[in-house]
Amino acid sequence: TAGGNLRVIAGNTANGSTGGGNGREHFAQIGHGGILSGGDHAGSINIDAYGTVDVIGGTTVDNDGGHHNHAMIGHGGAAGTNWGVVGGDLNSTSLNGNTNGINVSGSAVTVQGGDSESYAMIGNGGRRFIAGTLGHTGDISVTATSGQVQLLGGGGNASASIGHHGVSEARGNATGNIVVDAFTGINGISGSGNRSQVQIGHGTNTGNDAGTLGGTLIGNITVSTDTGDINFSAGSGGESYNQIGHGGMRWAGDLSGNIDVEATAGSVKFASGGGGGGSTWTSYSLLGHGGYSNGAVGVKEGTIDVRAGQDIIFDATAGVDGEFAQLGHGGRNHDGNIGVATSADITVNAGRNLAFSSGTNATDGEFSYSQLGHGGLATNGNFTGAIDVTVGGTTTFTAGTRSENYTQLGHGGRVGGGTHTGSISLDSTGAINFLGGTGGAGVRGYAQLGHGGDQNNGGTGNTGDISVESGGDINFLAGDQDRNYAHLGHGGVDTDGNHSGNIHVGSGGNVVFGAGTGNGNWKHAQLGHGGNESQGNHS
Repeated sequence: TAGGNLRVIAGNTANGSTGGGNGREHFAQIGHGGILSGGDHAGSINIDAYGTVDVIGGTTVDNDGGHHNHAMIGHGGAAGTNWGVVGGDLNSTSLNGNTNGINVSGSAVTVQGGDSESYAMIGNGGRRFIAGTLGHTGDISVTATSGQVQLLGGGGNASASIGHHGVSEARGNATGNIVVDAFTGINGISGSGNRSQVQIGHGTNTGNDAGTLGGTLIGNITVSTDTGDINFSAGSGGESYNQIGHGGMRWAGDLSGNIDVEATAGSVKFASGGGGGGSTWTSYSLLGHGGYSNGAVGVKEGTIDVRAGQDIIFDATAGVDGEFAQLGHGGRNHDGNIGVATSADITVNAGRNLAFSSGTNATDGEFSYSQLGHGGLATNGNFTGAIDVTVGGTTTFTAGTRSENYTQLGHGGRVGGGTHTGSISLDSTGAINFLGGTGGAGVRGYAQLGHGGDQNNGGTGNTGDISVESGGDINFLAGDQDRNYAHLGHGGVDTDGNHSGNIHVGSGGNVVFGAGTGNGNWKHAQLGHGGNESQGNHS
């Protein structure tokens, strides 16, 4: 208990030098362990501060590339690139039978990464800390009673996280519920260094290109604010993603737990983009379990409920290669069934407007899609769950101007595969607009309300009733390049299978389906199941 502020701040000098000294390992930590302190650590941690709580990774002024000046509240610590790994099971619930876990409360809470490898986190684990047989366990609660909760990424491998593991190249199983509550807003802003991600959830970037490392991650996630916004934005560094959910970059393993996000009087905003570019340097934005990987596999379960008094915005317009924005489990190349064993329903309620926008970056801006639903680009599996969306203003889904920058409300995605099921309901007080990509050279920038997508094959078909209601106009307008179609129904382009489900459309204004302009091919506009070269029996 602190009557004023509580600050956990790692070192910021190079052994007292301002030159080229070796300023390393000036960490600050509340919890058992430390740098190169492997083993099993246990005990609950409870922090109650009248003032602010700051957990800030260190900065140095020397030329050393790996400072390891981490700051954390939790058990564990760090290893290093040249030191190998450390490991053990970290349990914040077991001391004397205590089940309180990690509890942090202050007027405002800041978790901020520093310079190279100087991460900041609340949770058990750490840089290259490998969980043992039992894994890391314990609930985590973070409360800002009168201010904000902020997660700010820093330099290379200087991430900021609330959850177990939390830092690059950690892995293993983890269990525990996570609750983050702030009075005036929650911000997650990734950093300028590579792998300086921000995340609320268990997991991290495993650093394993093959997508074969990770672990089973379990626990409900609740994120809420009374008067401000929930704002998550990707950084300028490569792989500096932002996420609310379990998993992360290249994380393989089963992921489960309900996700509940609410900005009572504000907006929920997720934005990707600004990273280093290239297919393996993606700075994505995800609200859901999963992430990005070259073929990582894992089952994903749990409902997603998102509510905002004002807008809900998922923005991938600034994205370079692969920097998507998604509300739903999955991500890019993150295979595995979703919602097959337990419910994975998605409920979205925006008091004002709902907007999903895909990439428009003229330089290296492909594969930056936006989606409300399970799946994602090149993600395979059977996806199940009802989608229920209520909007107090207008609803807009806008495809991008570069190739593969589609936008979709429904399960599936471009070049994925599987059988996708679940009803879709969209009730918007204002107009509903689904707009295929225009104004650029990009192909396959489609806009769809329904399960499937462009070349989403491999299953028996997509099913589920669709209901669309608008107090204004309904516009489905195809774009001006190849396969930039606009579609209300299951299927897409070259998406085979038996697609079925009742479709209801009601509008207080005009209903317009407009095929694409220009010289491109396969730019259909359709109300119904099927699509161009989508073989099967549709009903």
